[in-house]
Amino acid sequence: MGTTSLSIMSSSVNPSIFFTREGDHGLTVTLTGDKREKDSNLFNAVGTTEELSSYIGLAREYAKDGEHSYTDKLKRIQCILVDINTCILRTSQERPRFSPRHTKDLEDWITEYSNQLPPLENYVIPVSASIP
Repeated sequence: MGTTSLSIMSSSVNPSIFFTREGDHGLTVTLTGDKREKDSNLFNAVGTTEELSSYIGLAREYAKDGEHSYTDKLKRIQCILVDINTCILRTSQERPRFSPRHTKDLEDWITEYSNQLPPLENYVIPVSASIP
């Protein structure tokens, strides 16, 4: 494979736009330089955690407006999601260990907030249904 030259185009709208003019052929590169198909499970996992982080960010904004005390925990969860993505994108030899402390913290927070809720009286049981 030959080397790819990078063309940097100036733009009055966004001066940091860059591209190779060669297309990506449905591939993208991991943190370790490995090329993978964009629809691989690896990138689906990263996209899912990033989507979750965006929802948590939205929840943080609403929580700030209400001056809720848990906004710092939501921010911490977003930081943990960044760590998770780093673990996902590294090869098993280079992958940092994910701290069990994160799991313990999340479980403690779930317990703390669950104890503040009234007891469950109704349950929603999902079913499969045909839609005409």
